[in-house]
Amino acid sequence: MKSVITISASFYDQIVAHVLPDDTGDEQVAFLFLQPSGDADHFDVVEYMLVPRNGFVHQSAFHLELSDKTRASVIKTAHDLGASLAEVHSHPWPARAAFSSSDLAGLNDFVPHVWWRLKGRPYFAFVMGLTSFDALAWVESPTVPSCIDQVRVANDILRPTGITLTRCSNP
Repeated sequence: MKSVITISASFYDQIVAHVLPDDTGDEQVAFLFLQPSGDADHFDVVEYMLVPRNGFVHQSAFHLELSDKTRASVIKTAHDLGASLAEVHSHPWPARAAFSSSDLAGLNDFVPHVWWRLKGRPYFAFVMGLTSFDALAWVESPTVPSCIDQVRVANDILRPTGITLTRCSNP
């Protein structure tokens, strides 16, 4: 299954400005809250949360660790909204975007927990570089990611690099 995510231009601009600011080389994080939009594989972003500097236990250019309070807050918000959850974090360098091995290890631990807490709702993850992004979706299973085909922002269709899951590659 290849998921399609739709986000308003306003939300998108605010999220990109937060995760890829001009004033720091540290990785940043935002969370998106999504609702299904008719088709089983289409989701609309209905709300978002920008993680502030005090929302981390550790934050650097190559590693992030959210505080327990932040993790609990985003899961509670998704639960209260009846929404799926997506994380967006940055790799603030010019290489084509892909999830690192430490990103994947963290997702392997976190996604099953979120699936359990949110009663099987899909989980999505995005990594944004300076010139591209990659994306994964856990729609049918909390342990096996699938592809995100596209992100629709107003009239623009953005496609992930697909580097992390080569079966998702987009030219």
